[in-house]
Amino acid sequence: MHHDVTKRKGFTLIELVIVVVVVGIIAVVAMPYFINLQKEARVSALHGLKAAVEFSSIMINDRALIGGREKTETSYDCYESVSVNDRCVDQARISVVYGRPKASEDGLLRAMHLHSRKASEVKSSPDIEKTDFFWLYDIQSSGRIVMYQPNSPAVKGISTDGKGNLKASSGCGLIYQQPYMQKTEKTDKNGQKAEESVIVDYKVAVVDIDC
Repeated sequence: MHHDVTKRKGFTLIELVIVVVVVGIIAVVAMPYFINLQKEARVSALHGLKAAVEFSSIMINDRALIGGREKTETSYDCYESVSVNDRCVDQARISVVYGRPKASEDGLLRAMHLHSRKASEVKSSPDIEKTDFFWLYDIQSSGRIVMYQPNSPAVKGISTDGKGNLKASSGCGLIYQQPYMQKTEKTDKNGQKAEESVIVDYKVAVVDIDC
């Protein structure tokens, strides 16, 4: 009895080469688009964070104005929902500088209720859940706090321009500068020079150079 036997064969070398070339072309074309989407997502998140910073600062400043503390160097704000007998508990105290949130854990970060972790602590604790999203932050001695997303390049070369606006030479993150007192020299109509103290308001800037 005769049986038809169907011959089965795999891919030829030429077919495999064609597949590899096609996949390579797709990767070359799609990869820049994918990277660009990642950058847009990071930048959008930073602008959302900036809006949250500005909103928190406005809320703190409004209450400082009502209480007459907008020109006080150091004070604190308190959330009524966690106060006890009209006395603010430590967990509810928000450190304030000249009517704006202080660049600290108990200042801006507490005012924003921001899910964040100190960058140095994350680097020293590799067991932290990587799937849990949080912002990293670094507090600088100059009254500034820098916030950025995990795996984003750190913000470096922070300075100010001629108008006092914040800028950086590299990185991907957000910079917050708390208010500070600045002494300037003023000349009156008679040509007499006198020193004047002026409160420089808070600044916030998005750095998206390396996002």
